[in-house]
Amino acid sequence: MRAEKTQQTTAALGATTSTNRILFVSNRSGNYDIYAQRINLASGAIAWPANGAPVCMQANSQQLPRLTFASGGAMIVWEDGRKSITSGTDLYAAFINSSGALPLI
Repeated sequence: MRAEKTQQTTAALGATTSTNRILFVSNRSGNYDIYAQRINLASGAIAWPANGAPVCMQANSQQLPRLTFASGGAMIVWEDGRKSITSGTDLYAAFINSSGALPLI
């Protein structure tokens, strides 16, 4: 996994017997956004894009990601500031499947 020197600020880690999933916050777009990466524990190979699979890239900043494993992927929750002017910081969640996609649930 590659990271620019200002890219990562907060990380969360989840593991099974065969893979790790890492969540990180990046400011590469000018706001802090949530990205994920899956790593094969046996080979060390990354399974998703080298710079991470985007989880949330909405306006304003997203931060403090957490995850738990679910059938076929992982459930991710984070603090989100996209509506901070009107409602303050909210909690959002998304499911990321084993391919790194975010299907609607």
